Amino acid sequence: MKQLDISDLQTMDFYLKSLPSRNSEFSDYNLSIIFQYSGHLCSGDFILFKNGLVKKELFDNFTGNVELTFENDKNTKEIEELKLLGLKDNTPASNELSFHLNSSSRFPKDTIYLQKNLLLAIESLNKKNELPSNVYNVQFLDNKSIPTLPVINVTEDDIKFISILTKKINPSD
Repeated sequence: MKQLDISDLQTMDFYLKSLPSRNSEFSDYNLSIIFQYSGHLCSGDFILFKNGLVKKELFDNFTGNVELTFENDKNTKEIEELKLLGLKDNTPASNELSFHLNSSSRFPKDTIYLQKNLLLAIESLNKKNELPSNVYNVQFLDNKSIPTLPVINVTEDDIKFISILTKKINPSD
């Protein structure tokens, strides 16, 4: 498995965030990326996602306001390439991704199978996103005394992909 770069993690995050709306087996679950950052085990958002679209935060330094704008396809090239891969029927990666998106026979607990096939698909992609190298809503899973950070700017050397986490939205059920 290749080391995932920021663009790969953004693409993976997009897929994980869009999966619950496309496959009812995942509708009661949040799927997130676990990664290592500065020696800590963390989770966070590699993209801002709303209504099926990638959003970008624009900060106004004068007023302090934050505005969310929609990204267009030219900035999300790797994400768009993954979407197209899901429409192809001639590769193992596209068949498996299509299976997760369109089938209700896989259970959310089978994240190892999902992760394996998502990594296979991402390795086959050639394009890169042109989004900020930020991680949003960073939670330190191994040290609860560190508060959630709203945003951190990262480089390829700062983070290492660990796994996909499946968390039930309403654990009392």
